[in-house]
Amino acid sequence: MSADCVLLPGQRHQQASELVERPGSAPPVDSYEVAAALEASGISDRTALERYGRPDVFALAADLLPSLRMEAVSHSPVVRATRVAIVPTLQRGLVFVLPALLTGSAMGGRTAQLEVVLLLAAVAYGWAASQGVAYAGYALTSAGSLPEARRLMRDLAVLALVPALVGAGLVWWRLPAAGYVLAVAVSQIAYVLGSTIGVVLRRPGVMLVALVPGVLVAVPDLLIVGLPRPLVLTGIGVTVAATVAAAVWLCRGGRRPGRAVRRSVLADSRLYAAYGACLALLLTVGLLDGVPSGTLLPLVGGVVVAEWQLEQYRSRAGLILQTTTSAVEFARQIGRALLKCAAGYLLALVLLTVLVAATRDLTPVVVLRLISTIMLGWAFLAALLLVAHRQVVPVVVVTGLGVVLAASRYLVMDQAFVLAVWYLAICGSLATTLSVLAWQRLTRVEVHR
Repeated sequence: MSADCVLLPGQRHQQASELVERPGSAPPVDSYEVAAALEASGISDRTALERYGRPDVFALAADLLPSLRMEAVSHSPVVRATRVAIVPTLQRGLVFVLPALLTGSAMGGRTAQLEVVLLLAAVAYGWAASQGVAYAGYALTSAGSLPEARRLMRDLAVLALVPALVGAGLVWWRLPAAGYVLAVAVSQIAYVLGSTIGVVLRRPGVMLVALVPGVLVAVPDLLIVGLPRPLVLTGIGVTVAATVAAAVWLCRGGRRPGRAVRRSVLADSRLYAAYGACLALLLTVGLLDGVPSGTLLPLVGGVVVAEWQLEQYRSRAGLILQTTTSAVEFARQIGRALLKCAAGYLLALVLLTVLVAATRDLTPVVVLRLISTIMLGWAFLAALLLVAHRQVVPVVVVTGLGVVLAASRYLVMDQAFVLAVWYLAICGSLATTLSVLAWQRLTRVEVHR
């Protein structure tokens, strides 16, 4: 039930009409011209059936002809930014924000070092696996292979759960007292895999409905008054079971992709899984030195803001790409869009951090940790922007080095203040490095095409 992540940005299917008509072009003469344009765009009879629900390319062309002629006559030369869909964007963010309440409520105040380590290991593993599943799903759905995407995501989710169950069983065999926390950890992994499938298949609303029982017991349990433990655990268990069941239902009718396609997608998905693991470890390793819980809560709330800012940026970038005529002009305008995206997110992050600070005793260590949160949030958005534009390798390298540095501090330091200073230095360095990389790479026209 991890809330410290944002899924890989989805890739939108082109409408069939977008493959035929372009601004300023003459209206098509007949359906054969439309069919020729569709075939030139890579649409086959199979694609027409599976993606657009028409028996063949000619049937699809015949359906498109009247609207294409009308659009050609009434087309306006004014280019506008794509309107950001508010509801789906908020739903995606909430699917990964609200489960943080479930995790906190399920743990019931357990803060022993071993329990925290086990839970954070599950967070990192679950996010890494979900990023690999998400990439595989998006890669196939964007290619028009929805049945193959359903089957591959289901298979990968099951394969990801097997090591988690085996590892939990081995730990429980050696440490029977950790059984409860292990159950919470495995449930967290199952939830994030199931919700990932729902979001990739564009059903975040279904996942939100599955969240309702758990949220109804977690919110009053954490924020108002403690509820009976059996009631809390039943509500959370129903949410996890409903999420997994919804994912299985959404994957019905799947078809195994060809071996060559499967091999290619899985090879690329490993890189995204590495990205997920590195960033998740950065978000969790900072809690291992016993700093009071809550210093990373602004990042949890910032997930929704990050989703919104990313969608806004993509919309502005698409408009800039259509309206600029030189690489210099594109770089200037896209730079403004990047600054606007970062400013909106950082403002929300600072406000959330201030709200958290108002509820805690501001010792020097807590202040340093809260500043680290802002730096880490800054790095988080920069990494998300890079990954959204397929710049994954530099993010893996930089964040992987950050994980090594953050973990190695425990070998040479043991004072809370020194640990907090070192963690702030790491987060600040990550924010600076990833921001420079984002500025250098995302201001290039070819990255956005």
